[in-house]
Amino acid sequence: MFRAPGVAAFRPGFPVEGIVVIHPGKRPSQFLLLAEAGLDPGDRVSLSVFGHQAAPDALRASILSMQVDGAAGEWSPGDSGQTHKRTFVRAARGELIPVPGASGTSGADSDFELKLANVDILGSAPGASPAVAAKDPQPMTIGVTVEFHNGSDQDVWIYAPCLASGSEARNRLPAARSVPTLYRHIPRTMQKLWRGEPLHILHAGHSSDAGDANPPLYFYDENPQSPTFKAPQQRDFDGARIGRPEWNDYYPRWNFYFMAWGRMRTALLRNYDLPIDRIMLNSMVVSGSFLVEAHSAFAEYATLASPPGPANGHRAGKGWRELYPDLMSRPGGPGPDLVVFGYGARFARDTG
Repeated sequence: MFRAPGVAAFRPGFPVEGIVVIHPGKRPSQFLLLAEAGLDPGDRVSLSVFGHQAAPDALRASILSMQVDGAAGEWSPGDSGQTHKRTFVRAARGELIPVPGASGTSGADSDFELKLANVDILGSAPGASPAVAAKDPQPMTIGVTVEFHNGSDQDVWIYAPCLASGSEARNRLPAARSVPTLYRHIPRTMQKLWRGEPLHILHAGHSSDAGDANPPLYFYDENPQSPTFKAPQQRDFDGARIGRPEWNDYYPRWNFYFMAWGRMRTALLRNYDLPIDRIMLNSMVVSGSFLVEAHSAFAEYATLASPPGPANGHRAGKGWRELYPDLMSRPGGPGPDLVVFGYGARFARDTG
């Protein structure tokens, strides 16, 4: 993101603070909970975004309904050849399913306004009882995602995106939501992210924070047309499945990638355009761990006394200096920049 006065490629059509450049092939997106926006399935939303392009139809904008697997019944990883044999309700597995609502391209003009109007939020409302959910064949929708994709071989610039409820695409509306400010309480961490400096995040918590127990967070088949849709495919991490083979040394199993702080790390890498060796996720949470154990083991983890391995969320075989050369060579040492605590998670079909 750039401040508007610093952009030489073009001038926006009206005063704005920031402008975002989307490089060729990149696909930034933003997820919004329906509850946060006061929306329900069946409501209508509309999108407007301004931009500048060097090639016609370079930008494609999409609005997607984000749905969870609401199938009735039970499942077991063992049915798909996995070693875990316990049985779980079907709603406790898999990823959010993006269901396309509408999409459009930026047209032929170099300076454009792209609009998507009167887009239906598909699916059924969350929170229904199991009996009601069993009668409603539609998956539950919990949010929407707005996605911008640069399909050209040159940069595209966008500014003033506006997602509004209703059938008309409008722009420059008063902000309906307050901008989160919790990040202001970790200023040094934010400064390091902005500068691209190496960051050491120490993650303490319970075993359920690692997502490796009930059931483990496998890599699932997320293709709705596949005969193995929603079936667990792998427990051991394989970065090629997500287009990141260079990440193989940084995760032993998929649960460390899919757990909450694994997702946060991925989001930080994406949002700040960083390689994975710039953010160490040093995880103390493994099977059977409790938060109280963080006190006795804190010094060992904080000083990286043990080599990389599953006990700290890494694949064994390489040393810390091979995985995080800039972190290990910084003058102040590789100690934690940020310590985060998890308090476990418990799933129940009625309560989420």
